[in-house]
Amino acid sequence: MSAHPVNRRDPSVQRPTTRRGGDDGVAARSGHRNRDSRRSNANTSAVLVSEERAGHAILSRVKPSLLAAAVLVAFLIAIYGPGIGKGFVKDDVVWVGNNHVTSWADVRALLVRTDGFYRPLVAATFAIDRAIYGVEPFGFGVTNLILLLLGAAALTYLGTTLGLRATTAVIGAGVWALNFHAVNMAVLWLSGRTALCVVIAALLAAALVVTRQPIAAGVAALLAMLAKEEAVMLPVILSGWAWFLARADYQRERGRLGDVSRLTWPTWSAVALYLALRAQTTAMTPMTATASYRFVLAPGALVANALEYLDRACTFSVIVVIVAHLIAWRRPAMTAGVRRMLILGAIWFVGTFALTIFVPNRSSLYALLPSIAPRISMRLTPAVMAGRRQAIR
Repeated sequence: MSAHPVNRRDPSVQRPTTRRGGDDGVAARSGHRNRDSRRSNANTSAVLVSEERAGHAILSRVKPSLLAAAVLVAFLIAIYGPGIGKGFVKDDVVWVGNNHVTSWADVRALLVRTDGFYRPLVAATFAIDRAIYGVEPFGFGVTNLILLLLGAAALTYLGTTLGLRATTAVIGAGVWALNFHAVNMAVLWLSGRTALCVVIAALLAAALVVTRQPIAAGVAALLAMLAKEEAVMLPVILSGWAWFLARADYQRERGRLGDVSRLTWPTWSAVALYLALRAQTTAMTPMTATASYRFVLAPGALVANALEYLDRACTFSVIVVIVAHLIAWRRPAMTAGVRRMLILGAIWFVGTFALTIFVPNRSSLYALLPSIAPRISMRLTPAVMAGRRQAIR
């Protein structure tokens, strides 16, 4: 068998042909792509980490306050829900019977109708309930419970406008809503919504003054007056708040007085409008009121009223404060922020009791609006328990 040599240059034999420069170019391009891919992955990871951290930061701020609010709502519904709307008692019959709206004339009549008191905003809520629920008391009770939740929300809003954290503000609103002296009567007695309506409107008026929205504050103050008579003291209270809060911004008294005037003139105008509307009705005045509502000036009666209302408005808050500080085992620091809140609370307390303290007919409903004051003053308790001081504007 003969062997034939292979012709290495035989064109019939196909061999792969590559160029050195081509291989280097492919490798270089592949390296660039890998580096670009690594950079892209690194940038994407950095963005994801940044977004994750931002999400955690947002959740850390929002989640506790939302959780606290949800717990408070559930707690209030569990406590007051089983007792609402059990029937019409005393004044309830008058409110429901007199405020049945079937025409525009009835709507206009809401503004002038009175049974001795002039409270057209409350009459409007009963008219709406009558249109929706008929004479089924449970529906009216649901409205009272909703008004309580709105009051707690308004108190939370006021707290945040004063510089408190949302969670702390919710806790303070919860303490107010759980006051066993006043809130239970306002919620479970259908006619007690008068106090709930005035609380909501008055708190909104205060928050709007703090946030420097005078026109809206004037509207809210007028609604408060149309709900209950003691709201006529709101212009005095809010002027005191505005004067105190403006102290740090104005060195000269003239500039400070001008700022207070700009912030509160709508609330004073609201008083004038309210008195003009009330004058068109036969509503009671201090001079024409029945014996139960005619002002008394006897020192013994005034002292008894003061002590009674001090208990109804403040006892529960004081208990909460004492227990909180015993648990934390630390004394509250008397910072500038704490002093400011105490002064604002004192102005509110004195102003909201300025009329009802002279009324011989005591009622826990009269304590609901003043009971806002200790809640304002005690709201730093959660911060003390956490070992932190909160900045109050």
